[in-house]
Amino acid sequence: MSIVSLVWGPELIGYTISGFLYGATLGQSICYTLWFPNDSWLTKAFVFMVFLIDTVHMLGSTQAIWDLLVACHQNHSWICRHMLPWGGHTLVWLNTIITFAVQSFYCHRIWTISGKNKVVTFVISAMTILGLAFGIWDDTDVTRVGTLDHLFASPLILPCASLATLCDIFITLSVFRYMWKSGFRRQRSIIQDLALVSINTGVFTCTIAAIVGIMYLVQGSKYLLGVVGMVFARCYVNSMLAVLNARKTIRERDQNVYDLSTIPD
Repeated sequence: MSIVSLVWGPELIGYTISGFLYGATLGQSICYTLWFPNDSWLTKAFVFMVFLIDTVHMLGSTQAIWDLLVACHQNHSWICRHMLPWGGHTLVWLNTIITFAVQSFYCHRIWTISGKNKVVTFVISAMTILGLAFGIWDDTDVTRVGTLDHLFASPLILPCASLATLCDIFITLSVFRYMWKSGFRRQRSIIQDLALVSINTGVFTCTIAAIVGIMYLVQGSKYLLGVVGMVFARCYVNSMLAVLNARKTIRERDQNVYDLSTIPD
């Protein structure tokens, strides 16, 4: 049986979900631009950069699906049946880049809310950089081999997923430690509301990363990684935008409780 016949279903499902999530990314990006014109130019430039990368990611997934299901329809050549389209290579690399970018964003927030705690920030930074290194190693190997089968069978998938999961867990626990358990326990403060959003999005991205590792380990389910591979980076982007945009509704409800200008962007 051709590898294409095994992956086209999960890939198409993943692409459909990815399209909806990109709509959420677009909407959240527009909301961020309209709601926070006074954010620092570095924060706005970073959000714009991540949005552009995510857009290229969406274009890459579209090309991969087109090549896999349309251009190669009833084409039984070895290239069509086994080779990874160039859009697939784009997805592989941008998944790594977006994961690194968003985890770096959270690392900076932890650095700020922890009072510049060097130990905590170093641990998160180390896991983020290590994840980037393994991701580049895996991406380079996939690009070198260039086949669909190797994309789903690479031995580096598990360490990449494990590092992403551990990093997200540590980020979530750090947010809980420094924001949720802040000195504002007598009332439902803005700090705690933002912490709740951050914790929820952290659990979400952690779960997605863990699913990658589980699917890789479970015999016969590795081709289902096509679903997660399509949406993996988009989940990270939306989690970051959700944390940034949550400030608006929280500020409107509790504007007299705390000065949001002291909360890091």
